[in-house]
Amino acid sequence: MNLVVVSNRVSRGKPNEPMTGGLAAALLPVVEKTGAIWVGSSGRVRDGNHKEPFAEVEALGAGALAMLDLPAAHYGGYYEALPIRRCGPRCIRAPI
Repeated sequence: MNLVVVSNRVSRGKPNEPMTGGLAAALLPVVEKTGAIWVGSSGRVRDGNHKEPFAEVEALGAGALAMLDLPAAHYGGYYEALPIRRCGPRCIRAPI
């Protein structure tokens, strides 16, 4: 199977622990069994001065997890401002 999944963050499964999050619970077994590749943020932030690689690829069964470090200049706008701009007052003031 040729499947590449791109999401905002990649979750690693921990042996003998329950999975948290619906996306991780659904995708980790698919990646492991089918050879799919899951690409997303590692959750780490870096500045522009680092010389080491900004990506890490980890084998998971027949597939792989590709985790990318986000530049510090983009992290705030992506994770903090983007949801507010997209959702805005409609979500914040939604009736209960």
